[in-house]
Amino acid sequence: MYLSILTFLLQIILPFNDLFTGQTCRMDVMHGGDRNTEWVALDEFRIEKEWAGTRTNLTNDLNLGTYRIQLIHKKDSSLIFSQGINGIFGEWQTTAEASLMQRAFHESFRFPEPKESVKVLIQKRDSLNNFETLTSFDLDPKHWRVNRENVYEKGLLKDIHISGNADKKLDILILSEGYQEEDLYKFFEDANRMSSALFKEEPFKSRKEDINIRALGIQSVESGISNPRAKEQVNSAFDLHFNSLGSDRYVLTYSNKKIREAIAHVPYDALIIVANEKKYGGAGLYNLWATVTSDNKLSDYVFVHELGHSLAGLGDEYYTSSVAYEIEPPKVEPWEPNLTALLSDTLKWAALVDEDTPIPTPWKKAEFDTFEENYPPMPSVLSTLEILDYMDEKGEKKQLLLQSSLYYDKVGAFEGGGYLSEKIYRPQVDCIMHTQNDVGFCKVCVHHLNKILDYYSEK
Repeated sequence: MYLSILTFLLQIILPFNDLFTGQTCRMDVMHGGDRNTEWVALDEFRIEKEWAGTRTNLTNDLNLGTYRIQLIHKKDSSLIFSQGINGIFGEWQTTAEASLMQRAFHESFRFPEPKESVKVLIQKRDSLNNFETLTSFDLDPKHWRVNRENVYEKGLLKDIHISGNADKKLDILILSEGYQEEDLYKFFEDANRMSSALFKEEPFKSRKEDINIRALGIQSVESGISNPRAKEQVNSAFDLHFNSLGSDRYVLTYSNKKIREAIAHVPYDALIIVANEKKYGGAGLYNLWATVTSDNKLSDYVFVHELGHSLAGLGDEYYTSSVAYEIEPPKVEPWEPNLTALLSDTLKWAALVDEDTPIPTPWKKAEFDTFEENYPPMPSVLSTLEILDYMDEKGEKKQLLLQSSLYYDKVGAFEGGGYLSEKIYRPQVDCIMHTQNDVGFCKVCVHHLNKILDYYSEK
């Protein structure tokens, strides 16, 4: 009881500068295991440039993420920093391959550099969605093993939109991948275009002055990214590739340290990597990074959708597309703010639901499922452009069907989401997190994204 009161008082009394140096500390680890085992091994503590994140909301982790990092002050056991995160290992652990072998992935946790010794806790949600400590590491910032090698500026950094100091804004960094030196002008054009697409969507449109966007152009030896299933290997700067975790369109890289060292001089809260590719693809992991390919009709949509994952922890609301994960109906409420299993006495977005809206909320699910099941499959020999035309035509028909639902414009609890057809519910019939239709974020997602913007802009 005494310690909890002391922790609370410390969070109020001690300003940022009493606890932290103002620099960023990055903890690099190897995170591995299989379906039933898990371990984390320390690589190093690395000091980067100035901390760009909030300096007041340090212990408010928003209860997001499958994992969480916490800093515990050694002198008084007070909590001085907490933040949720997702990682590649956590994603891979839900795939079929995790039942057959062990794998390990390089991951990073970033936090403000403490002035004094701390214990760093890495925690993971248990079966009841409560956080339990997976492992811990002692950090003495004065120890000679802490890597303080100079951080050198790499690439060409350009401001896309700057509205104020990094510590009071959401700082988004767009990083190039697969652009040769002569193509970097195109990267900055792509970054500007995608930033404009983001600012067309609420709440980013109304909160533009709470956001900074920068673009860092780093050249690759070859153009594009690798596509292992098609036996196409590309020498790109950060080794992004299709077919990640067994999914053709899923674009990841396992060269995390390459990325972190390349951007260590830039202030950022959210990172999105743009790959110089026509093929449709992308990914987004909460507080890790997002990826998107640059040159197809859906690139701008994917940029916004994946940022919804990586910036705000929003869950996918679709359930008819194939994914690499093996998902079972949840036994507790999912932590994602836009998904529910209706297992709590109070709907997590109840404040946005009209009194006359039934819960669960009916929609044309049977017709939608029949449409998806019977729609002609996409031929395997189509070009990239033909694939996108196929997706456009299907999307238009899908949108008309969704719009005919009685409660289309209402917030409720609509069955189907999070890759599951049953026992999981989304807030509205349609949303950027559900389909590629031009509908914007649903009201619940907008409400949550405003919380994220408040967190970073300290409002």
